[in-house]
Amino acid sequence: MDQNTTLLIAKDKGMYFFPYCADIDIISNSEIQLDVNDEDSLNRIKEIWRKRLAQYEWIIFLDYFFVPEMGEFVRQCSGAKRILFFWNHLTLEKEQLLAKVRDTRSVDEIYSFDPLQAKKYQISHNSSFYQPIPEIPLSREENYDIFFGAANNGRRELAESFKQYFESLGLSVFFHLTELRGNEDENYLTYPDYLGKVFQSKAILEIMREGQTGITLRCLESIFFQKKIITTNRFVKYYHFYHPQNVFILGEDKLTELPQFFKTEYLPVSPEILRFYQPKAWIERFKTNRKESFLTYEYQKNLIK
Repeated sequence: MDQNTTLLIAKDKGMYFFPYCADIDIISNSEIQLDVNDEDSLNRIKEIWRKRLAQYEWIIFLDYFFVPEMGEFVRQCSGAKRILFFWNHLTLEKEQLLAKVRDTRSVDEIYSFDPLQAKKYQISHNSSFYQPIPEIPLSREENYDIFFGAANNGRRELAESFKQYFESLGLSVFFHLTELRGNEDENYLTYPDYLGKVFQSKAILEIMREGQTGITLRCLESIFFQKKIITTNRFVKYYHFYHPQNVFILGEDKLTELPQFFKTEYLPVSPEILRFYQPKAWIERFKTNRKESFLTYEYQKNLIK
């Protein structure tokens, strides 16, 4: 088997679908030691990393827990092209990170998963990506109409109001909200456990934070596992996977029509679009920069005016 030439550096290589990605190597950013003050020790560490990074031509950092010093450290150990990929919405904190990265020139290129934010901040765009996990034995019995699993992030009050309304329509709902982000919370669901709830539900609820417009992990889970999605993202209608039988837009579609939404069949998304979002194609787009592929497989041209 050929060695991968692309390395992804994430907050935690064990989270989400990361352990199942075969087309890209992944490490946790905590593995990069930046707090070494002794010069001899630092030189030994750099030599270890030169050997470890020798096979890679592309090194991609995800934004969460990234600091510019990581990019500079990797530059000293490898001639690979360094990319910072904003996999999250650019909040004020992320805007400050973007400014620091530009000031320090600690990476070669900067990307956002959100085409609108990429345009706003004058950085490059690549879609988000997803690796389906078919081998995990998951129950296919649908016990709930709607599943919502997320960190609070100021969404609890709105989520509870939706829950009450959904239940008033006779819909069954399973909510799992944590107060802390990701595996920092003691009630964190492992990704296989989270997917178990997805498979037991007919639809996924997605509540976007204010200002979010890009396609999230929830949307990708919905199209890969053929689950309907109920979302507050009004921009989702500009993406090629959108179909009103599969996607219900809160704030635009009439809530009274939600029960009827569940009675219609899910229409599978084309295999070409599914391939577009998988890691192999995602990596290739960094290398080829074929912008026309986004208009063909990701979004309609009127999304970005």
